[in-house]
Amino acid sequence: MILLILAIASLGAGLYSAIAYFLGAQSQQSYHNLLLGATLSWFVFATMWASRKPKP
Repeated sequence: MILLILAIASLGAGLYSAIAYFLGAQSQQSYHNLLLGATLSWFVFATMWASRKPKP
């Protein structure tokens, strides 16, 4: 369950970075850094969540 929460939080961080940059609330460099971190964490946590073994 925690992996799913972390994956959704990563997706939210990526969406937030795009919206904040569009509204002018952050610089292009911080937008790129935040989006990079959110993307990497999304792929790590979503992959870990998808490949987990169900409990018997």
